[in-house]
Amino acid sequence: MITRKELNDLYEWGVTTVIGNTLERKGEYKGWLDKQEIDDIVKADKSVQKPFSEKKADKYIGRYRDFGTYMVTGNWLKMSRKLTTIRKSAMPEHIYKIHQNPDILYSGYANLQPGYYISPHKDPDVYIERYKRVQIPLYLPEKDKMYMTWDDGRRIYWEEGEPQVWHVMDHLHSGNNESDKPAKFLFLDVKLNTEVEL
Repeated sequence: MITRKELNDLYEWGVTTVIGNTLERKGEYKGWLDKQEIDDIVKADKSVQKPFSEKKADKYIGRYRDFGTYMVTGNWLKMSRKLTTIRKSAMPEHIYKIHQNPDILYSGYANLQPGYYISPHKDPDVYIERYKRVQIPLYLPEKDKMYMTWDDGRRIYWEEGEPQVWHVMDHLHSGNNESDKPAKFLFLDVKLNTEVEL
């Protein structure tokens, strides 16, 4: 089970702490930064945890013929395949405890670049069990321009801090960021039978 409190904790952590190149939210969200900006921040403030780099997420590379061109960057926080690995150094203790839940197969953060469209697809079978996805939008600069479209024609708009659960293996879906700024997400792939409190 994933509780609503845990989802809220993940959201608060994602928008207020250093996570893969984010800064504390002070007024306007700063988003993920490039390597030089990260180095400057760490040099200026030794109390800031050095974030790990943003890249085309391992999760996406090679899964689809053209997924590497989608301008989705990010990094993983928990990965479960033959072994389970959690990046404990990238998170405080209470977030690490959430990630220890065996129902969570994978977690990561993603940055959907401005003006990009992820074409319709079903997510592949890559874990030891079937899964569904929990998306937690961290930053949506123009929420009326950021949405998913499903194979039944529904268009679902993301809302900051409002988790959504999707059966991404079973239904064609696409994603849009029609704004001129990147959208930021945390996401969890959880076992198909996991109860998620929304």
